[in-house]
Amino acid sequence: MLHTGARKAPSLARFTFLDPHARQFWCDWDEVADDLTAQLRAAAGANPLDRALIDLVGELSTRSDTFRELWARHDVRAVGTEIRLSRASPSCGSSAV
Repeated sequence: MLHTGARKAPSLARFTFLDPHARQFWCDWDEVADDLTAQLRAAAGANPLDRALIDLVGELSTRSDTFRELWARHDVRAVGTEIRLSRASPSCGSSAV
């Protein structure tokens, strides 16, 4: 689990943008952040009245300067099947998380 002790269900977007350990967790944090933001924008376009999604975008926008900047680019991307490596992966070059 990425967020231990979280009161609500863990969110990959919350972890990536709000957890101070996320930049060390992902081998390619910048690419992960860019993809997540574009995927959230695609979801928002498909479900413009989704209250949970609206709340998530609002939370990320107010708490993360990086998310706010990426969101303002208006990139849209469908959810892909690419594999993301964490620092714990031997392919990433480090075994420390």
